[in-house]
Amino acid sequence: MGRLAAPAGKAGAAGGGDESVKLGEKLRKARRERQLTQRELAGKDFTAPFISQVEKGLTMPSLKALITLANRLGYPPGYFLETRAETERDRCDMLINLGRCALILDDPGGAEKRLADALRLAEDLGDGLRQATARFHLAAVHGLKGEEPRARAELEAALAEFERCGDAPRAAAVHFELGVLKQQSRDYRGAIQAYQRALEALNGTDDPVIETKIRANLGATHLSLEESEVGSELIREAAQRSQHFANLKAMGTAALERSIAAGERGDPEAARAESDRARLALESMGQVGLAARLQGYLGLLAARLDQWEEAGRCFHRSLSLHRCICDRRGEAVALLELARYHQHREEAGPALDRAREALSVAGELHSPGDLARAHFVVGSICRRNGLSDEAFPHLVASMNGFEQLSRFAELAGSYYELGELLLAQDRKEEALDYFQKAASLLRGLRGTRPVTGGEREGDAGSLTHLDPIR
Repeated sequence: MGRLAAPAGKAGAAGGGDESVKLGEKLRKARRERQLTQRELAGKDFTAPFISQVEKGLTMPSLKALITLANRLGYPPGYFLETRAETERDRCDMLINLGRCALILDDPGGAEKRLADALRLAEDLGDGLRQATARFHLAAVHGLKGEEPRARAELEAALAEFERCGDAPRAAAVHFELGVLKQQSRDYRGAIQAYQRALEALNGTDDPVIETKIRANLGATHLSLEESEVGSELIREAAQRSQHFANLKAMGTAALERSIAAGERGDPEAARAESDRARLALESMGQVGLAARLQGYLGLLAARLDQWEEAGRCFHRSLSLHRCICDRRGEAVALLELARYHQHREEAGPALDRAREALSVAGELHSPGDLARAHFVVGSICRRNGLSDEAFPHLVASMNGFEQLSRFAELAGSYYELGELLLAQDRKEEALDYFQKAASLLRGLRGTRPVTGGEREGDAGSLTHLDPIR
């Protein structure tokens, strides 16, 4: 067996922190009690200089190394691990937070590496809650990579631990994510069951943000099942709850101004209280995105009810809120809905302007799904306004994008639009082929339920299937 120096990333940082010093003192005392030299303790697995560094508190050994040394000295591992564990728990928490940051920065590879390291460390520590937390965030990584079975397995393992520990808010969060997975895979009844379990787990706790998200997704799921009354009511209720989030920036700015005024008039207590209010409001700005998404939902509801003026107002509010927090992806979605709104009003110029703007934003994001949707809307609007030459490449791009992503309802929409385009050019056989492809896909997705007008016109991705909010 080769010699083991302190492994990089596991041995801990050199520098003699308090924990390292305490551990070193314990190791030196145990070695002397066993009347061993540093070389004898090192044996074939380590080096004498490494043992010396550990005893001086200059190096923190890995868990595996500590267990080996404890066994060699005839001590229970817990004698040394008691000191080591706190440091390792801190490192585990750091890795989990780094993984979460990588997810926010759209770096699933970096997130997976850090979270997998955190999971291994938590398993070594026998820390069930940290294992569950790492698994919960790993599920998000697998979801981004389209690995739904792995995501579901991680979530179910995390759920079992959170429920065992009686951690209701985290259990609710897992039920919520399971609902999102089922909603995305169009298992709508399963999604409703998961969301209802999330609400039950939240009972008695105060988490308005996740409760708002759950109710919004429940509403969207009921709409996908054509249960319009209950779905509409849930989404309106969620949107009403979210109004508080939409006002956070104004609340924070006003509190900051009051804090400055209080300081100028020599009232430090009032200044401190107002600055705390400002900080809390502005730190919660992320929830403006939830309010923005819900305004988009309300716009889609209004469109379904043929209330297009109200739909336009909602889409404009959604766009404004997304821009307020620099949410480019949300901005692209809102622009596409506004394009559809203008197209319905037969305002070809504004419709194309909005759709092309959305396509530009989606291109900057390098998001295949957003790009495919933007191509579809641009192509659809061009086709309906007689711009066949411009419509064709956009519709083909949307078809290829949806096909690669296995988004079959939206792919059916692309097939239908291409069929209409070819039919207008008197290319009847090619048009019929695309119509048959669209019909076949929709039959597979919907079973024997009649296809709705919106689906026939290629709007399934917008008005009959709402993406879940996270």
